[in-house]
Amino acid sequence: MRVLIATESFLPRSNGVTNSVLKVGTNLKNLGNEVQILAPGKGPFEIQGLNVDRVPSIAVDSLAQVDFPTIRVKEIANRINRFKPDVLHLASPFLLGDQARRVAKQYQIPSVAIFQTDVAGFVNHYGLSRISTLVERRIKKIHSTVDLNLAPSTHSKSYLENLGIENIKIWGRGVDTGQFNISYRNEALRQSWGANENTIVVGFAGRLAPEKCVENLRILHNLESKTGKKVQLVIIGDGPSRERLATHLPYARFTGHLSGEQLGQAMASLDVLVSTGEKETFCQVIQEAMACQVPVVAPATGGPLDLVEPGCNGYLYQPGSLDDLRNAVQTLIDNPQQILEFGQNGESMARNRTWLSLTQSIVGHYETAIASSQANSSITVAA
Repeated sequence: MRVLIATESFLPRSNGVTNSVLKVGTNLKNLGNEVQILAPGKGPFEIQGLNVDRVPSIAVDSLAQVDFPTIRVKEIANRINRFKPDVLHLASPFLLGDQARRVAKQYQIPSVAIFQTDVAGFVNHYGLSRISTLVERRIKKIHSTVDLNLAPSTHSKSYLENLGIENIKIWGRGVDTGQFNISYRNEALRQSWGANENTIVVGFAGRLAPEKCVENLRILHNLESKTGKKVQLVIIGDGPSRERLATHLPYARFTGHLSGEQLGQAMASLDVLVSTGEKETFCQVIQEAMACQVPVVAPATGGPLDLVEPGCNGYLYQPGSLDDLRNAVQTLIDNPQQILEFGQNGESMARNRTWLSLTQSIVGHYETAIASSQANSSITVAA
């Protein structure tokens, strides 16, 4: 199968969209498919054996970090048609993805749209609620004119359905169990954070931006376990809020941006992971923590609702309630046996959610989209 992945974001940008495109692309290639990536902005033209067709764009490196394509749809069509794809995979389509969608519709190329970013939620968070209606209108237009939509969670699926969008199936995300597993736990790294055998390390991992609500971790200041252990807060990641967060959380250790084995070691060296973002369509970091046998505390909204089973692999807290967040973390750190059991339960769930299995399932979704496109073409011809 020839698959063209048109992505809204790609390397050197590091985010969930980039990661999933890279993982799916490499696994598709390893399964014997021909893969081409269409990506905005400057960056590598080849990565892990994948060809990357770069589209000239204007980079906005503010809070949202967006790339605005600067070429016309006609040129996008030329690039897509040169590859002659059997299916067009639209990764978090909004700008470049919308242009690719229009090409797919014009040339009757089967298309699958991956809903991944809550754009409307973000603009509301940044005080731009006046344009949220326009954003949702655009989302509806994009996702209503493809052959199949894939949502990462039941919450996201319901959101799209409420916008009047049809043809939706749930397709989650995989986890690299080679990168994320308990064997990478590193005592020397924990010591560099100021932790020892009498310390419980509570961590956050992700992009440091306002919508992630990382400042909510201030409620964990002076938290101590009833078992006599102290708590050390560690922030893994980087982003536009780094400097402000360092001021508000002076007692936290900031690792900066980590990737590869270093990220795996940092994740496995935590005792508890706290996810604070309330606009997560999936929240990949939860699966990565669970793969490392690290229990999770997350807000009871969005993607975490499908991943965290309260009392089994972590706890969910009421969104916006800092007291509820603190109580959930307190419950875990007061129960070392619970940390151990919840970690093992989470790892049991994550081990079956590899990127290979997720890629194999998306091939089936591609086939569904191709069949749907062919059926629609036959109806059009007959009419």
